[in-house]
Parts: sequence; C-alpha cells; structure tokens
Amino acid sequence: MTIKIFNELTLTELYEIIKLRIETFTLEQKSLYQDLDDLDYLATHVFIKDKDQIIAYLRVIKESNEQVIIGRVIAKNKGLGTGSKLMIETINYLREINVKEIKVKAQVSALNFYLRLGFIISSDEYLIDDILHQDMTLFL
Repeated sequence: MTIKIFNELTLTELYEIIKLRIETFTLEQKSLYQDLDDLDYLATHVFIKDKDQIIAYLRVIKESNEQVIIGRVIAKNKGLGTGSKLMIETINYLREINVKEIKVKAQVSALNFYLRLGFIISSDEYLIDDILHQDMTLFL
C-alpha cells in the first residue's frame, strides 16, 4: 500500500489514478460529473500497485483531527479482494494516527462491501449524479 499527499504523486501515478477513476466512474457507471473537484489537492491518496499499474485506489479527506471521509474507492479487478485489502489497510493506518471516525458516501450497490468492513448506515438514500448513495460511518 502506498500513501501520498498530492504533491508527492509522480506524474505517472496521477495519470494512472485519473485513468482508473474515469474508467470506473465515467465509462463503466456512465456518470457524467466533474471528477477533478479540487479536493485531490487536500486529500491523502492511498493505492495498491501491481508493477507500474494502480489496481486499487481511494482518497482520504481530513475533516478534523479525529474524523475523515474516504471517497473514490476503486478496485480495477472486482471480486479479487484488492478493494477490501486496501480498505482494511487504510482503516488500520487511520486507527494508528488516532482517527476516531471514518465516513463514506457509499453507492447503494456497494453497501454490503462497507457493512462487511464494520461501517453502519447513517443516512437515508439520496442521489449524487443520478446514482443512489447512503452515508456510512465507521467508529474506530
């Protein structure tokens, strides 16, 4: 697992991250939205590489010293456990740096993924870019 802030990303890593996000959120999910939302500058980028290719990615945005939001969670090859591995390692890292609460805006289709990791549903369903979401929270 690799953890970097924006300015530490290489050009190749940034390119691979953007490519993976477009492949997943724009092409696969057919959702037209502005993925490059300026939050990347503030985020901590966490990913797993296989050779030079990023195969799983997420970003962490700090809300306070004890609370973060995880977003843009992607695994290139679904069903292989790479996304779960990335989330578990990220949760353990956040626990080590004394984060007490993790939030996600989960797509409803991914609720079980987060429930298996210990998240609880903390909102009603709502739409983001025509995709149903629910807020979820994990208390560490």
